[in-house]
Amino acid sequence: MTNKKTWLAVIALIICTAVFVFFSTSLMGGEKTYEIRPEIMLTPQETQYDRLINAYERLSDRYMKLADKNLTSVNAKLVSIEKKLDALDERMTLLTLKLDKLEKSLPAQRTKQKPEKPQPLKTKADTEQQQEPQENIIQKP
Repeated sequence: MTNKKTWLAVIALIICTAVFVFFSTSLMGGEKTYEIRPEIMLTPQETQYDRLINAYERLSDRYMKLADKNLTSVNAKLVSIEKKLDALDERMTLLTLKLDKLEKSLPAQRTKQKPEKPQPLKTKADTEQQQEPQENIIQKP
């Protein structure tokens, strides 16, 4: 009887194992296939002309900033020059008024002489040309 019970237990174990293996493969479905949908966004490749245009835009932006900076500094310098010229104008006006007062306070000693015309200043080149001998001139016989 133990022999029959042992055989029966072994057969029951084999049947249970076969049923377990059968259901495990059927539940798993054998070979699995997966469907992969990548959601990676790639940027479009830039062409040579796109890179050229981008480089030109960056260069022109830098140039515009540089020009703006230089114009700002020129404007500041012009403002300071304008202030100096205004101050000079005020001084000249005061000097003219003082000169007019002095002329009026002096006795009338005005003569009708024509003022001399100022002669132009001579440069080194003018004086050298006057001193050069006239040897360079070729005379025809």
